[in-house]
Formats: sequence, structure tokens, C-alpha cells
Amino acid sequence: MWLSDNIKDHFARKSNMSITLKYIGGSIRYILSANFSEASGEAWFSVFSEEAEKIIDWSVDELDKMKSQDDLTEFQTQLKKVTWVPHLFRVMVAPVDFAAESKFLLDEISSMKV
Repeated sequence: MWLSDNIKDHFARKSNMSITLKYIGGSIRYILSANFSEASGEAWFSVFSEEAEKIIDWSVDELDKMKSQDDLTEFQTQLKKVTWVPHLFRVMVAPVDFAAESKFLLDEISSMKV
């Protein structure tokens, strides 16, 4: 309830709107963190569910079902199939001022009602 109350308060303060929130249901999502490399160097990337499913070639629900049924051999086999396989990525990078971002987040947190 704390999160929904803060969301409602935010919209009431910022745009004088009253909103109703509904919980529709959750779905399993994952983040694939990997080290990608090529001739010019390497970098760590985090890829979210939709893009990760394209890389792994299995949906998050299928992998979760495999893992929850203690079928770790099939789970690990699927992950090994996509290791050291060439992929083509389009990457966009935006510079981040971490000091300014941290200050902004701390200011936001300190202004919240607890």
C-alpha cells in the first residue's frame, strides 16, 4: 500500500489529478547480465526480459518452469547453447552524471513520507 499511496500523492501534487490504481497481475521477468566482447574490447550489459529471450531463445516462463521442476541439466544446457555464440547488437550509450543523479535520488527519498 505504501507504493500505491505515494504514486497517488505524486499525481495529486504534480498535476492535481486523482487516480485509481489496479493490480492486474505480475509476470516473471529477468535481467541477463553478461560480458560481451569483440576485437576492440569488451563491456558489461544488462538486458531485460524481451531482449534476453531473443538471446537465450527461450521464454522466461519456460526457463522458470525448467528450473522449478529441478530440471537443472536442461536449464544449464540451454544456457550453454548461447554461450560463445556470435550476436549482433545495436547499443546506445548516454553519459550519466552520477553525482547529480545520486543527489536527485537522495533528495527524492528524503522528501518522501514514511
